[in-house]
Amino acid sequence: NFSRTVDVALETSRTGQAMVDAALTANSLLSSAQQSRLDDIEGARQWEGVLGPIGVLFALGIIFLAVLVRQTQKQISDAYALVSSSIDYAQHIQRSILPANEQFASTFDAHFIIWEPRDKVGGDFYALFDWGKGSLVVLADCTGHGVPGAFMSLIAMSSIETALDEVKPGDVATLVQRIHQRVRATTGRNRSLVDADDGLELGAMYIDEDKKEASFCGARFSVFVSDPKKENFVYEIKGSRKGIGYESTPDTFDFSSHPIELTKSTQIYMTTDGYIDQVGGDFRRMFGKKRFMDLLRQIRKSSVDDQKEIILRNLKDYQGNETRRDDVSMLGLRF
Repeated sequence: NFSRTVDVALETSRTGQAMVDAALTANSLLSSAQQSRLDDIEGARQWEGVLGPIGVLFALGIIFLAVLVRQTQKQISDAYALVSSSIDYAQHIQRSILPANEQFASTFDAHFIIWEPRDKVGGDFYALFDWGKGSLVVLADCTGHGVPGAFMSLIAMSSIETALDEVKPGDVATLVQRIHQRVRATTGRNRSLVDADDGLELGAMYIDEDKKEASFCGARFSVFVSDPKKENFVYEIKGSRKGIGYESTPDTFDFSSHPIELTKSTQIYMTTDGYIDQVGGDFRRMFGKKRFMDLLRQIRKSSVDDQKEIILRNLKDYQGNETRRDDVSMLGLRF
């Protein structure tokens, strides 16, 4: 019994020693962990001393950039508002030079007007003047669109008004030639003062007092006539191949005039190339003259108001997702 008691005591002693060793090891590991933690804290304090000022500078930089961006945005917004306001007023000025709808209504039995600048202002314009005992209708397409085109339209309108006082009423070909000379003189083209070659395409039609005959003159401009007595009902009268105001058109160039017989069934359409040249459809091609003339044949019995709606709807449907390429203007006149 004593021997067994001694063995148990020795085993207990060894177990206790092992527990003490384990406790010492655990204490050593704990001390190491504490020291590592202290080292991390000290390192963090050192980095704090370095990163603290950088963080403050970074925060200040962010604040400065935010203020700068906001100021820049405000400047851009103010500049946009100024430009937008100027263009809105320019639109008001350009619209003011166009004849009132009532003026057309008092001259023609029925009519429609389409004037849709690609931007707020554009290079297309139309005009109606009393000239002698008859009337002069003008539709023009100036070089470019937007603000440059609008400026050119003002020059062209002024040239037309001056030329009307210098040419015998009814002589529409000489009138177009004089308009050309006036535009060149105004822009300095005949003195080679500028490098740009700007001008306009124009269609001018004089209707006599009795409204039985018209005389058309075009500068790179056509007129489309709908007459049931003619073959295919709709035909095109092409103008001269020279434009107005361009360097390639001599001052003395002779524009040609074409007579148009007017009856109770005659309808006349003048359009700028914005409609015909608009890209669209399944194959992204231009609307084209053929499609346009087919459309005129289809709508010839419709009222002018319906014609306008159909023409605009066809353009929108054909254009689809394509962007508008140019100003679109058209006059439809029924006698």
